[in-house]
Amino acid sequence: MLALDLGTKTGYAIYKCGCIVIGTKRLQHNKGASGMRFLCFRNWLIGMIEAHNISCVFFERVYGHKGIEAAHVYGAFMYILAALCEEKRIKCVGIPVGTIKKNATGKGNATKEDMMAFAKRHNFDSIDDNAADALAILFCGLNSLKIKEFPLLRFKESFRYFPDDKNNGPRSRGAFLALEKKQSFTDKNDDDLSYV
Repeated sequence: MLALDLGTKTGYAIYKCGCIVIGTKRLQHNKGASGMRFLCFRNWLIGMIEAHNISCVFFERVYGHKGIEAAHVYGAFMYILAALCEEKRIKCVGIPVGTIKKNATGKGNATKEDMMAFAKRHNFDSIDDNAADALAILFCGLNSLKIKEFPLLRFKESFRYFPDDKNNGPRSRGAFLALEKKQSFTDKNDDDLSYV
């Protein structure tokens, strides 16, 4: 499962095999190549989907923007996501901002600080607000699927959060593959994993 907070700094959260990894992908505008960030987003998204066998994507559905350019950029990212999910037959669900915030904090008008505090309560500290929002989207998605209690296994700081991931997916890709082996869940001395 993949959760996305779409934008020029796209926050992401992946849930797989009881493990959550979050990070931020920067998709800044390049002078002289206005469409490059959208191409980069599509390629990055394909890499994430293929590397982690994503079958469901949740994203923050925004209905109002502060400026015209922000609205255009968000719309482009959203439709690239929708088209790619349709092409690969992946479930794609947009969740309204208020619903995400209320699920995470109990308030539909929660501030960025409230969302950061939510992430910190779940042992994800030293992150930016984009990654915190992605985590909240993920939890909201899990709740919508009636997955209220799930085994939470998180990576240590060096693996679980990536402030600016330039690769096609988290650098912990190998660690994710290791998770698919049974011993990853039974060996409490595994150096790559931190148990909550």
